Amino acid sequence: MAIYYKYSGDPKLSNSYLYGDHWKNDIGYYIVQGKSQYNHIFGGETWKLPICNNCHTSYHQLFNFDLRDPKLAFISDTLYNIPLIGCLNCSESWETFYYSINNNFVITELHTNDTQHWIQNEELQIPVPLPKIQINLIKMTENDIPTDENKYYDVLNIFGKNSICRLIGAPLYLQTPIDYECPKCKKKMMYIATVCSEKKSHFIDYGLNFDIGDAYYYYMFCDNCKIVKCEMQSL
Repeated sequence: MAIYYKYSGDPKLSNSYLYGDHWKNDIGYYIVQGKSQYNHIFGGETWKLPICNNCHTSYHQLFNFDLRDPKLAFISDTLYNIPLIGCLNCSESWETFYYSINNNFVITELHTNDTQHWIQNEELQIPVPLPKIQINLIKMTENDIPTDENKYYDVLNIFGKNSICRLIGAPLYLQTPIDYECPKCKKKMMYIATVCSEKKSHFIDYGLNFDIGDAYYYYMFCDNCKIVKCEMQSL
């Protein structure tokens, strides 16, 4: 049975899962370029990445977050890092996929469900690996939280311009809530992050246009099973 995000608002309210006062205390972080004392990075090859079953190239490491940072220490009692990955050059990441992680920087047990088998033209593919960039976590303000319809659309409009990743806090759904059920233990997973395309934000100053189209990638984590799951929605 699928598990969707439980909210305290009136379930009869239209779009109540998209915005509302139930999100007002869910303050997360935006990701920006900058040095940190922790191993928060965009891109690079920190982890041993799996090979895509569709395009037969390595998955991209999008982010590595250092869980020794007190802001993120609650995510896991035993892991020191958590990676967000995906294959950005084909359709394998368009449908829900999940993978196991450990403290040896090895990603194992990748499970995918690609039904479209599309591959990007070689000249348009995003390079692997992505350039390694140090990043910092900037705490969101109340204006970054979708507590009403106007704020919801304001946040949608700015996401991708001020940052390409929202970390913890209130999810920014495009369609319906994501399925939080762990594929292994069937318990509820923890929301971790949302990743989107770069929209002239100059987040990446390495001649790379981080363009994943209209896709939003939602990442969640089960600490019991050490599984990261990703679900995609699009505008």
